[in-house]
Amino acid sequence: MPKGAAWTVAWYREDAPEDSSTLRWDGRPGQSGYIYNTRPAGFLPGRWEIRLYIEDRLQVRLEFEVR
Repeated sequence: MPKGAAWTVAWYREDAPEDSSTLRWDGRPGQSGYIYNTRPAGFLPGRWEIRLYIEDRLQVRLEFEVR
């Protein structure tokens, strides 16, 4: 990803938006990046999905369930 590219992480619970953030890439091209979400009360039970966008293009979707 080129330096300065916009990237967005969007969090969904039961198909409804829960949280998102957009940042500008400040790493080197080809450098690994990480996403995380700290929730003081933890994650509510349900089906969750994370969507990662680079410059408004969906790159990956990850689904998980909290019981």
